[in-house]
Amino acid sequence: MERRNTFTTVLLVAITRGVYGLVWLYQTTRELADATGRKLHPALDVGLSDVTLGARGVWACYRSAEIVPDALTSRG
Repeated sequence: MERRNTFTTVLLVAITRGVYGLVWLYQTTRELADATGRKLHPALDVGLSDVTLGARGVWACYRSAEIVPDALTSRG
């Protein structure tokens, strides 16, 4: 997965008024799905995040945060 600078990400989210947050969510979910082989749906996460005013995005970030340690443990 691509390593992203936190400050730059937060700055871009602020400058674009949240649009980059949706882009970031899509990219990171897609990369996580590719890296782990899990069936994650980045477009669905982005669409529902927009509809639910970000609630789905928060849940998707939480889900991803749970998947990463499991994936790292399984790879040694």
